[in-house]
Amino acid sequence: MEVHHPHHPTHKKKWSEYIIEFVMLFTAVTLGFFAENVREGLSNREKEKAIVVSLKEELTKDTAELSFLINEYPNKINYWNDSLHYLAENKPMKGNEGLFIQAVNNSAVWQYYSAGEVVLSLTQNTESMNLVESEKLKKQLLEYRKNENFYAEYLKFIVTSFQQTDTAMISIFNLKTIRKLLGKSTLDQLFISSKDIPKDVFFSTYDKNIFNRQLRNIDHADLKITDLKTMYTMMLENEKEILKIIKEEYN
Repeated sequence: MEVHHPHHPTHKKKWSEYIIEFVMLFTAVTLGFFAENVREGLSNREKEKAIVVSLKEELTKDTAELSFLINEYPNKINYWNDSLHYLAENKPMKGNEGLFIQAVNNSAVWQYYSAGEVVLSLTQNTESMNLVESEKLKKQLLEYRKNENFYAEYLKFIVTSFQQTDTAMISIFNLKTIRKLLGKSTLDQLFISSKDIPKDVFFSTYDKNIFNRQLRNIDHADLKITDLKTMYTMMLENEKEILKIIKEEYN
């Protein structure tokens, strides 16, 4: 027996319906794309904000350190270097060990600047730098990095000179005296006072010729601090400009 299925006529869509469906689909995809871009944009802005906050905090501390190294530290070093020369020219070493040791130690307190981790890691990371929208800030950060690279290379030479001067002090100080002085200088108190000098200190030699050779080494090292001061001034101006841009464009 034959079974007859009812015939349902197929509805033929008009071109206008296809166009409407296409427009709806396109709109949905586009809105989804825009929504994702908005979310990503908001996320990037939050990341940029975090970078700028960290940068501001670090550079605020760094500018204070650089100001000290430019305005206060060289004056203290020069004062003790002048005192050391006065002692060498006018006082015998025997009986004045404490005065000589204090002056020698404080003439050779080597302090130098180390750039902050935030600015260095930021300028080394292209992805992080791309998060920074301000072209002025990017330009200044890259300028800072260039100056810091030059400074870092020169600092290697300076540190080597400082280390050689320290090593040469063994020809004057005996190890017992050196051990007693170690730890007297701290970050809060770079220069030791007369109270920090043990009463029983003495020199390995009281030969003024040997002492004067060491004094010349200290003089040469101290002159390099003047060179560093020039670099510090350049880097301080650079950091101040970065902070100025942050204040103008992100506050």
